[in-house]
Amino acid sequence: LAANEAEKAANIFLIDIRPYGAFGRLYLSGSEAEIDAARDAATAALEAVTGIDPPGFKDN
Repeated sequence: LAANEAEKAANIFLIDIRPYGAFGRLYLSGSEAEIDAARDAATAALEAVTGIDPPGFKDN
């Protein structure tokens, strides 16, 4: 989801995706301004996800 939104929002290249449990890393290539736009789009997409927290999960 985040990688797709990042690619749609900016002229960047997706170099690698590293999933780690509930977290992960996107490795992107492009100008600094394009990377900033891609980051903002990816963050907004993830923050818009709604649902039910898994049992035992506490977001502080």
